[in-house]
Amino acid sequence: MKHSRNDYSRLQDPEGLIPQDEPVFLLRAQDIAASFAVRSWAQRLDQLGGDQKMVRAALGVAQEMEDWPVKKMPDLPVEQVAPESPSPKKNGNGNGPGSPPPPEKEPNPKTPPPEQ
Repeated sequence: MKHSRNDYSRLQDPEGLIPQDEPVFLLRAQDIAASFAVRSWAQRLDQLGGDQKMVRAALGVAQEMEDWPVKKMPDLPVEQVAPESPSPKKNGNGNGPGSPPPPEKEPNPKTPPPEQ
């Protein structure tokens, strides 16, 4: 399992179920954005028709994270620099792949038509 943080490499997969090169991302309850991320993941899984037991389990974890008493901004260990990752290509509305296209622009009624 390939952690995004070097200091998390101590977290192991003793059963060997996660391929060595598969990226994983760990969120902790103290991370101020973690509960939102897990709740968003659960909602997306639900929209995609995912297993409702998994949706409920994720929402339960999100609630536990939200209730965690200690909150802070996420950080990286001093010796690790965040890897540069390519930005997803944007479509016309500033959203990434899979986002709906921007709405068609309607003419502004206050703008006079161009002279011919």
